[in-house]
Amino acid sequence: MGGLWYAMQRGWHHGGTVEEVELSPDRLQVTRHDPGRPDRHWQGNPYWVRLSMGEGPVEDYLTLTDGGREIELGAFLSPDERRTLREELSAALAAQRP
Repeated sequence: MGGLWYAMQRGWHHGGTVEEVELSPDRLQVTRHDPGRPDRHWQGNPYWVRLSMGEGPVEDYLTLTDGGREIELGAFLSPDERRTLREELSAALAAQRP
C-alpha cells in the first residue's frame, strides 16, 4: 500500500489535503483532512466496496462506493498516482475478500 503512504506524505509535506485509508477484514475507512475544515469520514464493508475510475472533474477520476454513498478519492494526486492508488487498493480489497 505504498501509494497510500505516498499520498499521505505528499499532503503532509505540502500542507494540503490528506486522505487516510484504513483497511481491515471488516471495514474500509477513509478520513479526509482539508486545511481549515472539519475532517470528513466514510466507511464501508470491504466485501461490498467497489472502485471506479473514469471521467470527472479531474483526469482518471477515482471514486469509491459501497452501494450507498460514493466518494471521490485522491483528487489532489496526479493521474499516474491515482492509477497506482487504484491498482494497490484494488489488490488490497481483493486480498480481504473470501
